[in-house]
Amino acid sequence: MDYMYYKKKEYYDARSEKYVSEREWRRELWLRYAVFGILLVLVTGVLLILYNFKVSMKTSASVFVRSDSTCVVYVTDDGLFLPMPKVWVEQTECGTVCVKKDSMRYEPGRIVIYGHEVPERKLEPNGYTYSEGYILTGRRYLWDMIFYPDAVY
Repeated sequence: MDYMYYKKKEYYDARSEKYVSEREWRRELWLRYAVFGILLVLVTGVLLILYNFKVSMKTSASVFVRSDSTCVVYVTDDGLFLPMPKVWVEQTECGTVCVKKDSMRYEPGRIVIYGHEVPERKLEPNGYTYSEGYILTGRRYLWDMIFYPDAVY
């Protein structure tokens, strides 16, 4: 009947130089390697987020409407804005406004765009002729924003 008796497994611990039970041995393994594994998974997740997510870059714009329905758009010159034939000014009091560019000139720290509105959106909310908004200038990865904040794209 010797085969009926269950012998507890014991493992030799080299640090304490003694035999420990299987339960203590498993607990030691979990403490030693599971915490490292969880931290490795968390760091991998943060790196994936930094490499894959982009943030929209924007610059401020001031829109003035004249009496003859032409517009003057003052854009902050941050080096990222590239003037196109149509300029979309977002987050204004009337929503997104599209201005067709007629001419343009540079001032210190600003770009001045002369143009007229696209007729489907009227820019005069409540009789006001001034509105502020933003122009999207591009997208940057989170990794670049954290580790290369001064880089120009």
